Amino acid sequence: PEFPPRPHLATNPKGTKVKLSTNFFSIKLKTENYIYVYSVKYVEDIPQNNTPLRKRLVNGLRKEIDAKFQKFIFTGINLFSPKDLGTDPIVFKTVENKVEYLITFQIAHRISLDDIKYQNKDPSKAQTANTFLNIIIKSLLMASRMVPVGRTGKYLLPGEAKSLPDYGIDICPGYKTSVKLCEGGLLLEVDYTSRILSKTSTYVKLKELMSRGGNPQAEAKAYFIGRSVIAWYGNKQNYIVSDIDFTTNPDKYEFDTQEGRVSMFTYLQKKYNLKLSDRKLPLLVCTKKAKDGKEEKIYLAPEIFGLTGLPDGMREDFHAMKQIAVYTKLTPDQRTDKMNMLLKKFSSLSIDDKKEEHEATKKRTLEQPGKIMKDWGIEIDPHPKEVEGRILPAVGIKLGGGANMEMPPNGQFFFKQPIVTPLPRDKWILVHTGKDKVNADAFVDTLYSASKTFGITVDFPKYAETRGVRAKDFIEATDSILKTYPNPQMVVFILPPPSVEEYRHIKKWATTLASPLLTQCIKSKTLGNQKGLMAICSKIILQITSKRNGELWRVTVPEGVPKKTMMVGIDVSREGGSTFLGFASSYDPFFSKYF
Repeated sequence: PEFPPRPHLATNPKGTKVKLSTNFFSIKLKTENYIYVYSVKYVEDIPQNNTPLRKRLVNGLRKEIDAKFQKFIFTGINLFSPKDLGTDPIVFKTVENKVEYLITFQIAHRISLDDIKYQNKDPSKAQTANTFLNIIIKSLLMASRMVPVGRTGKYLLPGEAKSLPDYGIDICPGYKTSVKLCEGGLLLEVDYTSRILSKTSTYVKLKELMSRGGNPQAEAKAYFIGRSVIAWYGNKQNYIVSDIDFTTNPDKYEFDTQEGRVSMFTYLQKKYNLKLSDRKLPLLVCTKKAKDGKEEKIYLAPEIFGLTGLPDGMREDFHAMKQIAVYTKLTPDQRTDKMNMLLKKFSSLSIDDKKEEHEATKKRTLEQPGKIMKDWGIEIDPHPKEVEGRILPAVGIKLGGGANMEMPPNGQFFFKQPIVTPLPRDKWILVHTGKDKVNADAFVDTLYSASKTFGITVDFPKYAETRGVRAKDFIEATDSILKTYPNPQMVVFILPPPSVEEYRHIKKWATTLASPLLTQCIKSKTLGNQKGLMAICSKIILQITSKRNGELWRVTVPEGVPKKTMMVGIDVSREGGSTFLGFASSYDPFFSKYF
């Protein structure tokens, strides 16, 4: 197929020019410096995917290697050094666990840090130079007393965590960085990030789930599988739970170490001085892919891991979310200040170890970040790159019946007029518990009144009352009524507290049916607010209409935009070793219908 040509830039663009500050900073290199890349070979052979052992052996010889190379960075596969020691192999001998190893270093090639600017000339050298610079930046983050979070690329500052004791969480600030070659030259990208850490251990949650009636093992698996947990010790490693092994525990699970085979309980006590109080609780399982493609299982003791993210139900707590937003949703000026603080750390020659000391950093011997920058000939411009942007004129909003409205400056608006496509709602099901019958009747009456404002007709639903309050009770009640009332436009569920897990199960069930159902879940607590019920029902009827692909409003199409134009959005997410791509696009001239 032939693709349409790229649109030409407008000769007389609309809007007002504005200078925009980015989160990119120029990296300046001493181009006369060369970095020598040494290959590393081991006898006895050590596979490349066994990076911990490779690094441990080299770190054990650090004094001898430092004396030879002056300074170096070792990745597990290659060694980088500014020292040219010629082409002859350099051999070191060491012993670990009664096994003798010969480690041989030999020059593979040299790179100039300027090579990264000329990728077409020698792509392999450019890639090596880029890898080296990213390693240097990671060294600066570590030297700034930050802690890596697994393989996420994020580095946290545990010493600067903000505690919210009323909500049982800590908010830990941090950064994510990357070196990139862009049109503006070699740039360091800096993103401020934060991590919400629950003070509730996975142990407490697992004990709670295991104490319930019914099938507690199934309940525990349903809750934990796919969730992120974080270690409360060491490098704060992050894991995605893939299973729970109820056949083992910290006492029974054993593995090989340098000192021989030990139980998890004994290992944690000796290695980290952690004494588990419950030696019989089952273990969480994380499945990870090794570099050779094989899957390996990692077993975790729930007692020393915490849940990440917001605790169940907290998103509905307005006051909690307002306090959390102070530390997580920063203004552009606040983000710029945070980035400047990081760059000041990078240039520092006097980071106070006592002030910054933390469990995950206190065992490291670290250089000052400013010394690393000086030694390797790197400077980072403290002023962020600026680009030219344009503030476009606000578009108008077109409603039903030919009504128009202006877009407010903040982009947020609400209306009480007929919508563009008022889809009738004449076949729907309402599922609720016996205790919520009053809430259900009030909801239907108010929804009927609210829908008139938007020109939507709503008939009475088919009611289905559940026998219990669990997700399975709601699903059974819905299945029963579907036998005599098939293909409804929508099924609405009124869920009693706690509703998070029930919501998750119901949504999964409804979307995986042979004929999936459109659903709307509402908390019974929400409907109990009689004063705000009209506003709540107004939002619900609009939300349901949108789910049914009805148009609430249209925007005025900017002048010069062709009728056959699609607005496309693409995003990529990586989780649990898999990569997911999200895609959405408009498919009508008014950009109001999306695939």
